[in-house]
Amino acid sequence: MFREQKFRINLWLLGSAVTVGTFLILEALTSTGRWHSHILSDLGVSAVALIALWGLCAVVWFIYPVYIGTDGLRAPDGIGRVHEVRWDEIRQVSGLLGYYWVRHGKLGKALCIPMFLEDRAGFKESVRRYAPEGNPLRTYLTRT
Repeated sequence: MFREQKFRINLWLLGSAVTVGTFLILEALTSTGRWHSHILSDLGVSAVALIALWGLCAVVWFIYPVYIGTDGLRAPDGIGRVHEVRWDEIRQVSGLLGYYWVRHGKLGKALCIPMFLEDRAGFKESVRRYAPEGNPLRTYLTRT
């Protein structure tokens, strides 16, 4: 079974990162003259943009949980398609840009598991409990 335990992204960290990142990009565009700064100087427009960003983060939080079970895990890939992967199908795990990239033999469909889950310690413990000895994800999480 793939859905014995559910883990979700830490919404506060995701929302904060998206907010700061967006405003840094807009600030960079403004300083280069490619964006008109007066658009965001209006408090109402800024508030709507901030609410929309956090709403998008809440949708991601709701739609893309990571499931772990005795048979394997269920998680999205890099473009949002959800895959169920058995423990024995996992070939390689790497960490990049705040995500665990779990490669499982199907080209171009590496699972994209956030390192900033709400219960990261519980996630690691579940992988230790369910994944067999020598599993690349289990080995990777043991080292980090």
